[in-house]
Amino acid sequence: MKRVAFCIFCFFLLFLSNVSTSNATSRYLDHIDKNNRKEVNYYVKKSTVIVEQKEFSLTNNEKNTNEDVVAIAAEYDTVRDRFFKTANYGTYLLDEKTGEILDPGKFVSSKVYDQFINKHKNDGENDFRWKNSLIVLALIFITILFIPIFASKLNE
Repeated sequence: MKRVAFCIFCFFLLFLSNVSTSNATSRYLDHIDKNNRKEVNYYVKKSTVIVEQKEFSLTNNEKNTNEDVVAIAAEYDTVRDRFFKTANYGTYLLDEKTGEILDPGKFVSSKVYDQFINKHKNDGENDFRWKNSLIVLALIFITILFIPIFASKLNE
């Protein structure tokens, strides 16, 4: 009986830890979504997905204090992605307590933050680029092929 009660208690604790993490993540996503609606042209609302999230402490230049921040690498969609896929990735620095997006220039850079930025700097480099090339080549081929056919039929 004690084992069953202990298992139920453990599952309850796991559930609570998962709920608190998802609430924090959704709060961060809301702030990133609000920022992208202002900053990104043709942004699709609620399309942001977190690729990686890392928490650490950075020194604020203005206040000379350490602040707990969250660095997030995210991917989002735009309206144009329905035909030609583009690389829509961004890295954001957020306040851990409020979730507000912070200016990275106001903080002293650290090794951990620099590694995070360098890791996600080229996230979208090869993202569907070959599909875009194939679509363009197919359109050019169709244009080159069908224009002479229609022109010859009009001349008959």
